[in-house]
Amino acid sequence: MDPESGPVPRFAAGLRALRESAGKPTYRVMAQRARYGVTALSQAAAGKDLPSRAVTLAYVKACGGDVLEWERRWHLASAAVEEEPDEGGTQPPYRGLTRFEPGDAELFFGRARLAERLTELNRKHRLTAVFGASGSGKSSLLRAGLIPRLRSTPENENHGERAAAQPAAVRILAPGADPLRTHAERLRPVPGTDADTWLLVDQFEELYTLGADPTDRDAFIDRLVAATEADSRLRVVLAVRADFLGRCAEHPGLTAALQDATLLVGPMSRAELRQTIVGPAQAERLIVERTLTERLLDEVEGAPGGLPMMSHALLETWRHRSGRVLTEAAYETAGGLHGAVVRTAEQAYAELTRPQSELARRILLRLVTPGDGTPDTRRPTEHAELDFGDPADTRVVLERLARARLITFDDGTVDLAHEALITAWPRLHGWLDAERDRLRVHRSLSEAARTWQRLGRESAALYAGSRLDAAEDAFPRAAADPLDTAGPPDTAGLAEAAGSPDAVRDSGDSASDHADSRGERAGSRPGGGRPVDELTPTERQFLSASLRRRRRAARLRHTVLAALAALLLLATGTAVVALQARAPRRRRNGTTPSSAASPPRPTTSGTPAPAWPPDSTSPHTACEPPLRSRPDSPRTPVGRCPPGCPGTVGWSVPWRTRPTAAPSPAPGTTARSGCGTPPRGRAGRWASRCARVPARSVRWPSLPGTVTCWRRPAAVAVSSCGMSRTGSSPAPSAGHE
Repeated sequence: MDPESGPVPRFAAGLRALRESAGKPTYRVMAQRARYGVTALSQAAAGKDLPSRAVTLAYVKACGGDVLEWERRWHLASAAVEEEPDEGGTQPPYRGLTRFEPGDAELFFGRARLAERLTELNRKHRLTAVFGASGSGKSSLLRAGLIPRLRSTPENENHGERAAAQPAAVRILAPGADPLRTHAERLRPVPGTDADTWLLVDQFEELYTLGADPTDRDAFIDRLVAATEADSRLRVVLAVRADFLGRCAEHPGLTAALQDATLLVGPMSRAELRQTIVGPAQAERLIVERTLTERLLDEVEGAPGGLPMMSHALLETWRHRSGRVLTEAAYETAGGLHGAVVRTAEQAYAELTRPQSELARRILLRLVTPGDGTPDTRRPTEHAELDFGDPADTRVVLERLARARLITFDDGTVDLAHEALITAWPRLHGWLDAERDRLRVHRSLSEAARTWQRLGRESAALYAGSRLDAAEDAFPRAAADPLDTAGPPDTAGLAEAAGSPDAVRDSGDSASDHADSRGERAGSRPGGGRPVDELTPTERQFLSASLRRRRRAARLRHTVLAALAALLLLATGTAVVALQARAPRRRRNGTTPSSAASPPRPTTSGTPAPAWPPDSTSPHTACEPPLRSRPDSPRTPVGRCPPGCPGTVGWSVPWRTRPTAAPSPAPGTTARSGCGTPPRGRAGRWASRCARVPARSVRWPSLPGTVTCWRRPAAVAVSSCGMSRTGSSPAPSAGHE
């Protein structure tokens, strides 16, 4: 390139001379010194466009030049470029990935017949819808095709008809995540006029992709369907992506209203495509080379979503034009139909510093909604949601992406220029595939954080259960350190895109350079590659508050369980101590718990005697004095226990009155018990025992007190409360078993 052909080639020649004087270091070495990409530095010396001040100073520092001198040269070259006239028009005739606006009607070609059909359909129906695939030009049709026709009236109409046909207002909106709250005023027609208010709802599928509440979504659609009422002064036009037709059919009112009010946007014919290519260039007094036109027609015809790709390729061809002619050579230099988008995106990404490139990755991922059975869609995002990282770096990244026409700013939101960028740029598509699951978690987290903020940070709106577990797993660093912020800021500045053939040769070096930088960043990410921080302050605070509430609930549960365990242990210990304290008293009384439940046995006098546990052997001292019995009466009681002493009177029972189940002992043998009630059915066993062990005292575990057996009928012996007593006969020598 001739250095004398203008200020930009002259400035680039000076940069190349500086590099030669520094020993001609490679651009990779210079990139390491300057912390800029290989492509950005090589384009600075290409001479196609004037590099930015930041890129220029980085180039000079990498070569060891005089920074102040080159800053002065840059200002002089910049002033010369502003004074230089531009051949072939000052504005590009093509819009690239961005949509056509109402002011671009003179450059909007190829959709004239479709725009006329839409206008006629809108005159007949108060609610209409335009369905088309992504990249078919629905948004441009509404803005640059329909709106200019609404604002202009046919010449053959009289003044009154023109006044009635003129809209009171034309409003354009995209639903967003909360359509009722955001667009409540726009849903009301202009008061005080008989003219209709036109409401154009673009990107209607956002009702289903941005997580709108189903109740709010249905209420919003009901407000739109109300435009079909006879007294309504509102006319509504919807632009919907074709793969969401089934979701629209879920609403009965909307389905009924659109039965005969639907327009399908299909692919352009070859003649319409030719108008789209040649028309804008002719409007700006430019010429499109015939071979280029035919090549574009062959590549775009029948290609789904090819219109935005073709528009961007023509825009880049215009930037590389030779004078007033758009040539096929310039088209190839720009990268062709599919390479132009990749080249533009990679140039913008390569000119960012390493912290800025990581920030750009996070910003671009926020602008996409991963599809759930549907293709990925763009996601308009408020500026506040991009409040992470260094504010200066965020501003530089947004400005750089917007200048490359990769993103757009509209009504306080940031959006991708077109959904075609998602599939056309391999780097972005790779990021999405790697982060798809985490992006779904993040979208839910962002919506929940906004709701929590809107409700005054109520605890009821916080995460819990499985949703909190998923968010904590997806963003462990933010969960561990809610005050964590992005990495150190970089003040290198904003780098402008500059087209150059060198970019194609250096693309491999640029990719390697940024791969190295991604590897360095991955080392500082928890989990082996996760970013340090991808949450805004509100999202981090929401996640932190949810975790704190879960920890408080866990501590409360542990405290309650510990208290219950302590109470259980205390109750168990108290019961054990009580049982141990009652055991000696039972042994002294000769009672057991089962005898306490036995009913009292009556005496011969009719007075019931207290119950006595039959299996207890505890003594009871209150049973003194001993009882006596007379052997002359077989079943005559000789007395009873003192008041309060459990038991019965002593009995003199001859063996002939005992049950026959036991073997009969010698006649006259007597068995007696005192102050205790023998269990029923055991008298025979006592008698049998006494027969085998005569003249001995036998103590039975099941009999309170002692049973003394004698062979002499005249003998009197009474056992009372475990104390062996003798009657008139001499006391025998008693032994215990």
